[in-house]
Amino acid sequence: MRPVKMKPFISCLLLTTVATLDLSAQTWSAMNPPDSTASRNDYRAEVSYAAPSRIGLGSVRLGDIDTLHTRVSYLVTTRTSADFSWRAGLTWDRYAFGTPAGAPLPSSVHALALKLGTDWRLTDRWSVQFEVSPGLYSDFADIGFNDLNSPFALMATYSVNRDLQFFARANVTFHGEFPVIGGPGVRWKFADRTTLWLALPKPRIEYALHPSLTLHVGGELRGGVFRVGEQFGTQHGRPNLDHADLNYREIRTGAGARWQFDKNLSLAAEGGWLIDRRFRFRDQKLQLNGDGAPYFQLGLSGSF
Repeated sequence: MRPVKMKPFISCLLLTTVATLDLSAQTWSAMNPPDSTASRNDYRAEVSYAAPSRIGLGSVRLGDIDTLHTRVSYLVTTRTSADFSWRAGLTWDRYAFGTPAGAPLPSSVHALALKLGTDWRLTDRWSVQFEVSPGLYSDFADIGFNDLNSPFALMATYSVNRDLQFFARANVTFHGEFPVIGGPGVRWKFADRTTLWLALPKPRIEYALHPSLTLHVGGELRGGVFRVGEQFGTQHGRPNLDHADLNYREIRTGAGARWQFDKNLSLAAEGGWLIDRRFRFRDQKLQLNGDGAPYFQLGLSGSF
């Protein structure tokens, strides 16, 4: 299967969106803040595996690659008034790659970052959200100042009612191809059990089969920008890749289910097809494209 080719502008939109603000999660969190004088603690753990598929450099086939993605996060949201809340937490993402011999790719990349943000309700219909994620975005081979990045996002939400909200956002990242990217989104519960989330990085349709069981189908964009080690290129016979920025991107489509055991704990499972995985060293004009592959993921989340 041929990898999906996308224009650089669209590719950057995907990466900056993934690296900053998940519209669906942030908007629903803003619409459901903790009670006054109370804090809410949200946690999430997820593991995802994409099976081996061919990867190539131009017309040269290098072998097969698989991906194991682990994600852990913890976030505390505190409501300080009827219209304002702030949040702080920590996230860790790790992509581990089973790379073929000779491929100029790291065995893993990491994003270890703080999450700092605010939600401010301006009127009954308008609210704004801000989030910044300072941290290390690196292969962790030799951690230094240049491994630091601090992507941030600003979003405005207009709530027509409880079932319909519109969004507009601006995402800023300092190591991407385009530093500032924006885009719209919408959440629409257009039927008693059916909700449309038309928002990056995970557009989907949800169907509440039961109060404790929700099904969904849609797509997802994953990836980020990571700094490789000072000797990475030299070790792979390409010195120009030393300390370079690696843009990694996945495009997925699939279906899954979420079981809500109680108000504080849920389990999610999903499977589908990874349409494309791409590695790009932008400044060095080097790109590796992977073919499609099946994937499966499990996640546990909750709050207290």
